[in-house]
Amino acid sequence: GSNSGILDEVRLSSPQAVLNRELVRLAAGSQGASRSSLSDFGGEHASWEGWAPLGGASLKRGAGRLEAKLPSVGAAVAVGSLGLPIGKKRYLTGDATGAARDLQCTLLTERGAGNVMVPLWESGRTTTGDLAGLPCWGGELRALAFSLPVGAGGELTLRQAWISERVEGRPYVYVRSLAPGRALL
Repeated sequence: GSNSGILDEVRLSSPQAVLNRELVRLAAGSQGASRSSLSDFGGEHASWEGWAPLGGASLKRGAGRLEAKLPSVGAAVAVGSLGLPIGKKRYLTGDATGAARDLQCTLLTERGAGNVMVPLWESGRTTTGDLAGLPCWGGELRALAFSLPVGAGGELTLRQAWISERVEGRPYVYVRSLAPGRALL
């Protein structure tokens, strides 16, 4: 048979829209001289200062790393005090490990908001994303956030991240085959 009834309420939710609004709020809260043009975060020569937890996340800084617990959809770590001229910078590279196979990078520029997914490798090798194809990529980078995909809450460790003209980080070498007598010098 058929069922009949009245639908009283429909709720649609977009965790990405909520995160985008939070980035706009963070960027608006740091105007002028408090903006940073840093394009290198974490590691031995930079820090994770200015990064904040969003959406129920928690974070801990130490030894050049940022360790975050992202327990739910919409949880992220973000910095909203950027004033980085993008110019020819097109790559996001980072040394990160986490509870998921991908890392979501959400960014806010003068042109708007966008996001890109980059792989998280089990071996902890450097991950890379090309930002140049995003419609919002241009002008000045104002805010940046890292989160895990929907349904993949857990821990995330960021050792270093770069926004640059070329791929940064530790090189990754893959040897498919090694046979004696075939070496080229």
